[in-house]
Formats: sequence, C-alpha cells, structure tokens
Amino acid sequence: MTTVPRIIAAAMELFGTQGFEETSIRQIADRCGLTDAAVLYHFRSKRQILAAVWRDAFRGGPSDQFEPAGTLAEHVDRIVAMALADMAMRDAETRLMVRQTLAGDIEAVELRAARLEAWGSSLESLFEQTYPAEQAERMADALTMLLTGCMLRSQIEYGRAFADHCRDGEYQRHVQQLARTILRPLPEAV
Repeated sequence: MTTVPRIIAAAMELFGTQGFEETSIRQIADRCGLTDAAVLYHFRSKRQILAAVWRDAFRGGPSDQFEPAGTLAEHVDRIVAMALADMAMRDAETRLMVRQTLAGDIEAVELRAARLEAWGSSLESLFEQTYPAEQAERMADALTMLLTGCMLRSQIEYGRAFADHCRDGEYQRHVQQLARTILRPLPEAV
C-alpha cells in the first residue's frame, strides 16, 4: 500500500475509534510508521485528511447487489446478510460517520444521508419489482430503519467487537427474523 492510502486508512481507524478532534497528526503518523512532516507533505491539515477519508468512504453502493431471486423472505434474508457483512467490513468508516454526524460535521451528515438514500432506493427498486410503488417505499423505509437501528445498538453494545458480532450467525438469523417480522404480513404479489 502506498503512503497516501496508508495515511487515510490509519486516520479512518483512529478517527473512528477516538474521534476526529481527539486524534493528532502525530498519532496518524505513528500508526503509519511515518513522521508528522511526511503526513503533512501529503495533506496540509487534519481536516484535509478527513476530506480524503470521506471521499474514499463507502465507495460502491448496494444498488448492483440486489438481484431478485426467490421469495420476498429469501430476498430479505440475503439483504440482511449482505448488510451485516457490509457493516462488519466498514466498521471504522461507519463509526467515524456516526461520531462526526453527532458532532455536527456537515460532510458526515451529508454522507450519512446519501448512504441511507442509496440503500433505501436500492431496496425500493427491488421491492417495486413485485409490489406497488407506495408499498415498496414503505417496505424499504422499514428495512432501512431496522438495519440502522440494529447497527447503532450493536456498535454501542459491542464496541470494538462490533464487526465480529455482525458476522455471528445467530445474530444474523435474529436480524433476519426481525426483518421478516416488520415486513409481515408479507404482502401478496400484484
């Protein structure tokens, strides 16, 4: 990995666990095995590093991943499994986004809104293949809210073990059951 991606990865991890304000250039440099001057050669400020983190965070959306196959329950199970895998993989980015959103960082607020919109739109498009548009929208909203709530609760409850918790089969089955429940009664196809 070249220097700039190493700096961004280190910053993302430190910002996500300690917070942006609490993380110093020195800590980022130490994590990368660089000097402060080397980090500042590539980025003029910590805020510029954060901008690079936002630019790289959450690349690729869910839209291409929701191919219909089988029943709605099977779709929901696949979506939940994929969402939990995504959450586990993006733990540091998500933790940073939540921290900065709560701190009032406009970029984080906008990134969070865009991420939720991307998920909601993708889910809505999937559900619209079988259900009326209004119903598909409600189903997408409900599932997006459930997944967001599960993520936040688990991050608070499990902290640094959050990613492992998301990969746990028992937890995955629990969230799948919750998702099936909120979408129940599963509406008849039109």
